[in-house]
Amino acid sequence: MKMKNKIKIIILICFACILLVFIGYRYHKMNSGIPQEFKNEVFNVNEEVKLDNINIKITDFKLINNKGTSTININFYIKNVGNNDVNISDLVYDSKILYKNIIIDVPCNVEDREDNIVKCKSEKNITLSYKFPYESIEDNIKFYPTKKLYKNQIKEYIENHLLMCEKAIEIGYENIKNIN
Repeated sequence: MKMKNKIKIIILICFACILLVFIGYRYHKMNSGIPQEFKNEVFNVNEEVKLDNINIKITDFKLINNKGTSTININFYIKNVGNNDVNISDLVYDSKILYKNIIIDVPCNVEDREDNIVKCKSEKNITLSYKFPYESIEDNIKFYPTKKLYKNQIKEYIENHLLMCEKAIEIGYENIKNIN
C-alpha cells in the first residue's frame, strides 16, 4: 500500500510540474508582444512636434488670472506635411492639458467651426484657452496632443521597440506671461 501511495504522489508531482511549465510558457507567449517600457517624449515651447500628418508647435502662451481661477491661452502653429487635407478637430477636442494632478481635456473657447481643416501642404495658427481652478500657476503645464494624431508612430514603436510612446509639450511656469 505504501508503494502505491508513493507512485500516486510521484505522478501528481510530475503532473503539477508539467502544468506549471505549461502555464509559464503560456504566460510568456501571451506577454511577449506587450510593451514593457514607456517612452515619454517631452518637447519645449517653439519646438516642432512631428505627428503622423501634421507638425505642431506652441509658439506663445499667456496666463490670465481671475478671481479663484486662471486661464491660459496657447497659440499653436500647425503645419500639414501629408498629401491630404487634415481635420484638426481631434487636436482641438481630444488633446489634454496636465497641471499638477488635474487633467483639463476641453478648451473653453471652442465652438463647432468649419475652419478645423488644414489644407494639404499648408499652415495654420490657432489659439486654445484652458481654465484652471487655481488663482496662480506655480508649476509646469504639459500639453498632450491626442494619440489619434500619431497612432502610426505608436504602432511603429510597439512593433520595433516594444515601447509605448507619448508626446507632450512642456510649458515652463517661469516663462508664463501673467496678465492680471
